[in-house]
Amino acid sequence: MYFMSKHADIERLSLLFSEVYPYLAHYITDKYGFKTGYCLDIGAGAGLLGISLAKITDLSIVSIDDDSASIDITVKNILFEGLAHRMTVIETDVYYIPFVDNSFDLIVSRGSVFSWQDLPGAIKEMYRVLKPGGKIFCGGGLGSPEISMRIQQSINSDPLFKKVRNRWREEPYIRDKGQNTAYFVNAIAATGLKGSVIFDCEGIWIEISK
Repeated sequence: MYFMSKHADIERLSLLFSEVYPYLAHYITDKYGFKTGYCLDIGAGAGLLGISLAKITDLSIVSIDDDSASIDITVKNILFEGLAHRMTVIETDVYYIPFVDNSFDLIVSRGSVFSWQDLPGAIKEMYRVLKPGGKIFCGGGLGSPEISMRIQQSINSDPLFKKVRNRWREEPYIRDKGQNTAYFVNAIAATGLKGSVIFDCEGIWIEISK
């Protein structure tokens, strides 16, 4: 049982989304092959992606978030899993990552990218701390079609999620697939870096190599 942020609308929603992270961890590991080295998880929330990666690899993982309550919950979840020897938690945002250049082999983020106000600036900062040969994988998705279907059904039908549905409709960063594609493509182009927009894991992602 993971601890969840006091800012979560409904604990059940957070637990439902927790299915996504083990799936993504296996996908990322299979795709990029990083089993050792250093990984940065940005906008970590409750820390579930970093924890899922730590459980199936020997990566040393830094989880960052700009919300102090989320940081507290991430620390508790890491301690609960006995992963404090390989995971570090820092309160900061994507625009200021307090590490020297070329620090991380792998940089991941799920969900928070859509709320970054300066996406080109965020990409440049991630690239700065990425090691040569490293990979950036950030975006949003719901894992497998089966997981996605369960989550969508719950969000659309369960009255407990009405508040969540209403909030998402009001968020300015919620876009349709085409808008997100253009948003990501334009952000990458603005950095002058080479990168790709990919559709996988029931979502859309930015992929950049160094």
